[in-house]
Amino acid sequence: MEIEGMLYFVVLFGAPAIVLAVSGTKLLPVKSKLKLALISFFILYAFIVGSAQVADYSIEQELYTYDLDGDGSFSPEEMTPEAEVAMDRFSHDTGRTFAPITGFIFSFIYVALFYCIVNLVNKYVLKNT
Repeated sequence: MEIEGMLYFVVLFGAPAIVLAVSGTKLLPVKSKLKLALISFFILYAFIVGSAQVADYSIEQELYTYDLDGDGSFSPEEMTPEAEVAMDRFSHDTGRTFAPITGFIFSFIYVALFYCIVNLVNKYVLKNT
């Protein structure tokens, strides 16, 4: 697994845990679970949408390396098989387009489940020990 993939995985699934871990400290002096959940939600959402924007920019830059005359369009001479693959990657990836919607849904569900589980653990496991 690439280092970028591992970093993405850690940030994506670890952000609520990190926010919860630093809560109540000088870095994040918030104790309310609702406020912590909102902070986690916005961090995750910004990360997902930002990652999609970075990927979009990267794919667009790769595409424009095949635009030899720099006019923003591709002449038949510039349309090599590699340029066609780059064009397909740029024009047929709807995941980047829908990242704000799917990011909102994923962030909301994941953060809600995370904090529900934290509340259940605090209520039943830690109180009974």
